[in-house]
Amino acid sequence: MSKRSKRTIEERLLELEARKRRADAEIRKLRARLSKEERKRDTRRKILIGAAVLAYAEKSANDGDDRNLRFVRRLVAGMSERDRAVFEGTPWHPEQENQNRLEPELDRPPGADAPTPRGGGYSSGGEGV
Repeated sequence: MSKRSKRTIEERLLELEARKRRADAEIRKLRARLSKEERKRDTRRKILIGAAVLAYAEKSANDGDDRNLRFVRRLVAGMSERDRAVFEGTPWHPEQENQNRLEPELDRPPGADAPTPRGGGYSSGGEGV
């Protein structure tokens, strides 16, 4: 008889149960790694979309259209106080609502090379911006 056939059923069960525990542990480890990778991808997607939205809002505000900037401010206003604090001092913070542009020099009329002081401000060049 071979060495293998001399083992008892109990010994074979113990060996199989040990292999099953090792396999289960490996499965848990791989699932955890997969989950971690997915969380990293999700976080990266959120960062990238957030950066794109902020860049778009900033560009459109610099181009004279502050609708997207106001939209971002509304989003920030709906955040928790802790999260909103991250935006303090930025053009996206809701308290910046009175500023329609990100840069003060953008309040100049189109085509103006330099600010024209008039009463401590810029010349309106006709229509207000």
